[in-house]
Amino acid sequence: MIKAMDYKKRKEIIDGLESQFSEFIIELQDELSQQEFHFHEQDIVHQSHLNNHLIARHALPFCVTEDTYAQLDSSSVKFFSQIILLHTLALTKIDDYYDGGGEAKKDLDVNSLAYSLSATHKALVSLAPRLANKGVQFAKLMNTIAFVHSRMYKDFTERYNTKLLFPTPDDEYKYVHSKQSRLLGSGYWEVMARASFLYRGKSFPGYLHRIDIKLRKLRQLVDELEDIHEDVKGGLVTLPIIHTLLEHSSPNDIRGIILSQWNNDSYDSGLMERLIYESRTYQWMRELALGMYQSAMTDLD
Repeated sequence: MIKAMDYKKRKEIIDGLESQFSEFIIELQDELSQQEFHFHEQDIVHQSHLNNHLIARHALPFCVTEDTYAQLDSSSVKFFSQIILLHTLALTKIDDYYDGGGEAKKDLDVNSLAYSLSATHKALVSLAPRLANKGVQFAKLMNTIAFVHSRMYKDFTERYNTKLLFPTPDDEYKYVHSKQSRLLGSGYWEVMARASFLYRGKSFPGYLHRIDIKLRKLRQLVDELEDIHEDVKGGLVTLPIIHTLLEHSSPNDIRGIILSQWNNDSYDSGLMERLIYESRTYQWMRELALGMYQSAMTDLD
């Protein structure tokens, strides 16, 4: 299992970056809190969807990119607030619903659906005048956002699919390497980095795109390791389970544990943990993650 210290270190890094860019993040949060929609009812729903912790975290890739390649200052706050509105805030409730499977249906109400559309429309209307002669770059950013939602929906449609409990080595390979891989389901690093170059009217460098692809996969790998049991309970067959099914000498035992949970019987997390450990899944995924990180650093050099 990933050590608790690894998560502690990750939190320290994130906290340090949020502190470093706190002035910009506070201005961004303030700008988003002052957004006005056509009707007061939309304003009320918007305020209820603001999540300053999430906004700060999603702002970091933009801040780091601006700080590295240009100069981060308040002049980009209004522009970037619309990117956060378009991606982060417009997708949050839908993402929560997809993550929760059937249990979260009551949370996806009309207000949340309406807000997703309202936030998308407002951001596009605001951004359009700023993007003269930047259509190609904006289309690439939008395509990343579109893929993220499509991938979330694809995962949702595959919940509790018993056919996925019989993976092949080719399924595992595609899970990691396909251009439609579930590991690319988190897109905010790339979206926000692209936004920095879009704001400056510059093309997004190919090497940064390659790095972002690997970092997106790396982030998802960590999440899937952290959320193995939660994902099983939610009906997902993620990479750790696929690898364990392929490598363990008794895959039917693994299927039995999962199907018992899916049938609302019981879930033996201790036994599942042991079977995953016996398959050396944690070691394999750590090596996979380390390889992605090292490859990304090579691209950076």
